[in-house]
Amino acid sequence: MIGYGDDADDNGRSPGKRGPEGIARALAIAAAVLAAMIVAGTAVALVSGAPRAKALREAARDAGTGLPNASSGSAGPAASSPRKASLELYTGLGRLRTVTADTPPSVVVVSVGFTYDATDRAFRDEIFSKRGDLEKLCLGFFSGKKAAELAAPLEGALKAELRGRINGLLVLGDAADLYFADFSVIR
Repeated sequence: MIGYGDDADDNGRSPGKRGPEGIARALAIAAAVLAAMIVAGTAVALVSGAPRAKALREAARDAGTGLPNASSGSAGPAASSPRKASLELYTGLGRLRTVTADTPPSVVVVSVGFTYDATDRAFRDEIFSKRGDLEKLCLGFFSGKKAAELAAPLEGALKAELRGRINGLLVLGDAADLYFADFSVIR
């Protein structure tokens, strides 16, 4: 075996470079890289979603609902009085972006959340199954308004009107309270 060095096997290949050992090593490295990517992606997703949920949770607490949990998927009861224990905050619509009816239009950015009775499984399932319809309803609501109609002093009236529309879409129950987080109109 001339020219392959002392580490060459009978076929002239260097051990660990080709063959079963090299394939196993390459698969182990690929699995480690994939696992690192999954962990990093999960961490980024958790960190980026936390501020919106926290803002909605704080808005609910400030309004006196006593909701300690904000959720877009789970329906665990909150520990409080019997009535408050059944309320959960739905934040599954995420951050919505649309434009106003103005010329030129302004940009609206808002996260809409509302409380619902989490013990009513059929109603909870309806909310989650109508997520797309709820998103379209909210986008249409804000895009049908002019920037002046979305001013801070009118926020209470906006919430009442949007909550009425949401409850008109839902059949099995009602949204109890409506909250805006990240609500801004950019001109």
